[in-house]
Amino acid sequence: MHFPDSNGHRVSVLGYSPKRKWLFVASHFQSVSIWDLKNKVKIAVLEGKNSPITDIALSPCENFLAIAYQITTAIEVNLKSFVVEREYVEHPIYVSSLAYSPNGTQLVTAGFGYVRIYETKTHKCIPIDRLEW
Repeated sequence: MHFPDSNGHRVSVLGYSPKRKWLFVASHFQSVSIWDLKNKVKIAVLEGKNSPITDIALSPCENFLAIAYQITTAIEVNLKSFVVEREYVEHPIYVSSLAYSPNGTQLVTAGFGYVRIYETKTHKCIPIDRLEW
């Protein structure tokens, strides 16, 4: 099976939804294409910020997709409505990676020299004094 890349742009990140059998193809140029692997069709294109995408993460319940940008922002998209539900902007520089906790109650974002942990229900940043590496 062959899927074209993301609108002819360089693919920067891939993700997979085991329950839904969806493939997420993040373009270096600001969009995420969602492919239904069972039916072999593109079902949505998520247009985000005016910045390259650096990472994506699927929530454990598979209802949300978090997208990190090469700016000081990460977003969460509702995968039922394909609408941006939340925007996380408290980053000093670009967001290079992100991940959900195993139970989906927290979203962790990181970049050069920082880590942020957010509660997904309240969208509040959890203060951390210092992380030792």
